Order: sequence, then structure tokens, then C-alpha cells
Amino acid sequence: MNQKHCTFLSQFDIIIHKREEEQERLKEVSLVVIVLFLLSFVMPFGTVQAGTAVIQVDPAASTVNVGDVFKVNVTITDVTNLAVWEFQLYYLSSVLNCSQIVEGPFLKNGGNTFFTFNINNAYNATHGRLLAGSTLLGAVPGVNGSGTLATVTFKAKATGNTPLHLSDITLLDATPPPRNPIPHTTNHATVTVVSSYPIWDLNQDGKCDIKDLAIAAKAYGSYPGSPNWNPIADITGPTLLVPDGKVDIRDIALIAKHYGETY
Repeated sequence: MNQKHCTFLSQFDIIIHKREEEQERLKEVSLVVIVLFLLSFVMPFGTVQAGTAVIQVDPAASTVNVGDVFKVNVTITDVTNLAVWEFQLYYLSSVLNCSQIVEGPFLKNGGNTFFTFNINNAYNATHGRLLAGSTLLGAVPGVNGSGTLATVTFKAKATGNTPLHLSDITLLDATPPPRNPIPHTTNHATVTVVSSYPIWDLNQDGKCDIKDLAIAAKAYGSYPGSPNWNPIADITGPTLLVPDGKVDIRDIALIAKHYGETY
């Protein structure tokens, strides 16, 4: 075999070797592309999915005594770019009386705010309503994260259970008007009011006196639906200490029996 033939074979071997290397690299690249393609279905690149914000009453359940003054917070969790919020909160007016609301610190983290509210403890025949809202002032970024929007103060009027029902909620982001709504879910709360004194102490002030008789006298002869109906005056019936849906002489007599007692 002459030198030229050997040189040709050597060059041929080099070409074959390079082609084999290129094919291997192509296989590796193809494998990476396939893997990345499959991963794209479970791990989107450069995409951050924001969670849905949650607005709620905290605590979710409370038990208080008649006459207690207590507070609940309206909070928000996992919100992004919040600039405006508004909510309505409904409660049974026969059980609770709303006395105050103050803005929480969360939205103020983004700058100055304008906060407004309206408390109506006789919104309709059965419910009170609190309307409140706040907005950031100026062209400033929205607020991210979790915190307290507002703190609400109630006084427990009478025994019973009432929901604290959030409604007509508006959450808007900090984009130029018209602002974009922020998706959210809502968690409501409940309050149970119990008696700390005997049932014949109608106003739960620790003594059975003329004030209790006056409450019962005002509701005398009433039943649910009557203009003067007051459920706290219906304390007994034919079965002792079992209300019977009307205020009559049995209720008056039970109060009179304990008249003058203190607790």
C-alpha cells in the first residue's frame, strides 16, 4: 500500500469519526429537547401563578357573653398588587350591635389611604350592615401579601347565634383606572352569644330589678311577628324555663319570683 493510499484512509477515518461524534451530539441535543418539551407540560418556564386572595373574618368562630364588647378582624391573605378594597358585613341586629370600625395596617403599607365607612344597626328588619372601604392615594404600587384590612367592634346584645357575613366585596389592583379586579374567595364567621346571668335577668346586668320587669312589660302579649316582640322576654312557658313563643303572665311571674336578687 502506497503512502497516498494510507493518507486517504487516514483522512477517511477522521471524517467518519467526526460524523460519529456529530451524531452523538445530535442524539444528546435531541434527548435534551425531548426532556425539556415534556417538562414544559408540568413546569412552565418563567411563569409564576399567583394564588387566589382570601378575604375573611377572624376569628372564624367566637363565643361571648351578653354585654361583652369584642372585636373581630377582616383580613386578607395572599393578595397581589392591592390598591382598593371594599366590603359589606351583615349581622343579626337582635344579637349584636356594631359600634366602631378602624382601618387596619395592611393597605397603609403602600402609602397614604382614604378610608370611609357606614354603620347601620337597623339596616332592615333583621340585620345590621357595615359598609367599609379604603384606597391608596396617588400613583403608587399596590400592596402584596397578607394582613388586616379593618378591625370591627361589636357589643353582644342578647343570647343567640349570628353569622358575620361578608358580601359585595371589591378588590382592585394598582393599574391605572379603570383598575383590574383581583380574584378572591371569602370566608365568613359566626358569633355565639351566651348568658352569663340567670335567664330572668333580662338585661344581663347582674341583678333582677324593675328594669327587667319593664322589658317584659313592654313585650307583654307579643309573639314572633308582633311589633313589640322581644325574644329575650320569653323565658318560660308551661314547661319551666322552656320558652313557648309568647310573652305572658308566666314570664312576668318568673321575673317577679326572683325580683331583688343580685348575681
